[in-house]
Amino acid sequence: MAESRAARDTLKHEVRVGWGDQLFETLVWRNQNPPGTLLPDGSAFVRNENYRYSQHIFAEYQYRFNKWFSLGGMFDGSGVTWRSNLYDRNGNFMRKDSNHDFYNLVIMPTVQFTYLYNEYVSLHSGIGVGLNINGGSERDINGNYTVYALAVDITYIGVTVGHGHWYGSFDLGGLYSMKGQNVVFMASSKIFRAAIGARF
Repeated sequence: MAESRAARDTLKHEVRVGWGDQLFETLVWRNQNPPGTLLPDGSAFVRNENYRYSQHIFAEYQYRFNKWFSLGGMFDGSGVTWRSNLYDRNGNFMRKDSNHDFYNLVIMPTVQFTYLYNEYVSLHSGIGVGLNINGGSERDINGNYTVYALAVDITYIGVTVGHGHWYGSFDLGGLYSMKGQNVVFMASSKIFRAAIGARF
């Protein structure tokens, strides 16, 4: 059964909260391999390891203007922590060196295009462009702990399943953020997204 005109007129607001993966982060920031050859006597090296990933947690609001177009905004937060440990030249643990972390906080307006909608299932795509705030324990090349950068989020395809006020959704997309050619914070991060939402 197709969506009724009454439903379109009364349920214009959508709010959802969800989870997204950190596949990009796990590929880029991960345990380092120890040196392949023995170091001189008395020397030691620092190894970054014990990486932990928060995954992406996001919240999104959409106002539905008509059957196929909605406009809103999204907030997304993610982070990574790790530890530096000191090893002797043979790779034996000596002591903990220091803890490290970084986070990305993204806020942006978003648009969504719905191209199939019936009573229970809809298909959509979307895009958002906004601000990424990157910070944490690390300094950038200019000595800053906090850096602001452009962020772009693309939903290539998404499916929403539900009836009435409640629904679930699963999207395939990518979250990107960089500051210049050599400073990449996220590149096709948050590929898989799952969320629950409410219409009112």
